[in-house]
Amino acid sequence: KGALFFTQQGSEKVTHLKNNRNVSLTIVLPNKKRQVSLQGQAEALSETENSEYWKTYDKISRIRFMVYGGDSGKIIPNNDALDKQFREAMKKYSPALLEQRPKAYVGYRINPVVIKMYQLNDEKISDAYLINKTGESWHLQRVSP
Repeated sequence: KGALFFTQQGSEKVTHLKNNRNVSLTIVLPNKKRQVSLQGQAEALSETENSEYWKTYDKISRIRFMVYGGDSGKIIPNNDALDKQFREAMKKYSPALLEQRPKAYVGYRINPVVIKMYQLNDEKISDAYLINKTGESWHLQRVSP
């Protein structure tokens, strides 16, 4: 169903997505000498999907988001205040409080129409593939790296 990513409602990404749903995502796997890029359109996940994915996070990840999620991207002098809030939140938040997904936590699905794959080879020419979606069909082509 596409690639998912999660962010903060007030983030710059969300602001950009409101004006332009066309996106690209690149995943680099340096130890494997591989790269995958997706191009397509992003669509917001439903409230139900956001809540389901929130429940997959562990306690520390949820608390971390609770500390900075609503203020992501805002200028701060240093991390000391956030670290203090995090320590306090670790004591304060019970499992029941952490079940409720904050409204600032939102997810998007990238529906790709182009996928590019690249494999760096040490002893021969690297492999590169271009996969295009036309309608419901995908077409794989080998391309020059």
